[in-house]
Amino acid sequence: MNNLAQLQCNNSGPDAAAAARLEAFASANTEMVQATRTVVFSRGQQLQREIAERGQYFGWQSLVLFLVSLVMVLLFTRMIIGPVKISSA
Repeated sequence: MNNLAQLQCNNSGPDAAAAARLEAFASANTEMVQATRTVVFSRGQQLQREIAERGQYFGWQSLVLFLVSLVMVLLFTRMIIGPVKISSA
């Protein structure tokens, strides 16, 4: 960056040394942008996998909770209706 602080121009354009420094800067900048994109993309994929795993975990929890609730409803319904049927007979 310090090399780009003062550019020398020749015929309304940078001289050869300044042009070389600008090209080196552009190349380094492109590499950094690509590296940043790669890191962001990999982190996004990692987060996506973690979210999918948690979603699957909560899905199984919901299914188990539903089945336990269904069993309890059937059990208590049977406990309440059973004595009523016997006493009314």
